Amino acid sequence: MWKSIVLHGIANLEQGIAPAVLINKLYVLLGCIVLFILSRLTIRFLKKGIERLLEHRAIRLDERRRRTMAGLATNVLRYVVYFFFVLALFELFNFPVRTLLTGAGVAGLVVGLGAQNLIRDVISGFFIIFEDQFAVGDLITTGVYSGTVIEIGLRITKLAAATGEVHILPNGQITQVTNHSQGPSTATIDLHFKYETNIDDLLDTLHTIVQHAEAEIDGIYTTPTIQGIEDFGASDMTIRITVECSPMVKAKVARELRLRLKRGLSEANITMP
Repeated sequence: MWKSIVLHGIANLEQGIAPAVLINKLYVLLGCIVLFILSRLTIRFLKKGIERLLEHRAIRLDERRRRTMAGLATNVLRYVVYFFFVLALFELFNFPVRTLLTGAGVAGLVVGLGAQNLIRDVISGFFIIFEDQFAVGDLITTGVYSGTVIEIGLRITKLAAATGEVHILPNGQITQVTNHSQGPSTATIDLHFKYETNIDDLLDTLHTIVQHAEAEIDGIYTTPTIQGIEDFGASDMTIRITVECSPMVKAKVARELRLRLKRGLSEANITMP
């Protein structure tokens, strides 16, 4: 790029264009580069300042709310800095900024009348954070979408699904939310056994297995509870086991517990249909 500018400048000089014109072009180009670098450094500096402010002991926020507020503040900060960056560019190119802002105010009023969905998204995003409906890192379900919240912005919320997809939802469309991360989650496991199975031996074996599972499986809060016989089927009975665990690892805990139950029951020569 610099090479083309120099060649262009040499060509202009050969055609008799004043050197002052070339110097002015170089000044404008250098000003654009400096403004861009300053805007990036400003964002980085203020982002670190926001993170340190939210980590201060005087501001009592848990980790999930701290990350949410930091992400939202950074998002707003980026919009503000880039807005002033564009205004500075207009000044650099000698555009009438005041006239532009006046026209933008009138145009903004017209656009705002047709941008009700955008306004609704921004207001909904504000109340999502203000009411602590969910935060970054929470596992939620809204409508047909489920996933972990990875970002809450002014207009949209991003969910990372367990299968790898990222759902991008306008905040105004998030009307009903199930937050799975507000407290301990309960994993439920149903096991089926034949009626001929000795119930006392079965319960003793299950108690032994779940007591070892509590120490071996990460994410379990308490010893798994054997609720007892949940149902009688046509040819078997159902034993239900529940366990309180972290909502983020609920599925993993259930799979690990099923694996240990299968191994323990096989070692005790207790079969399942």
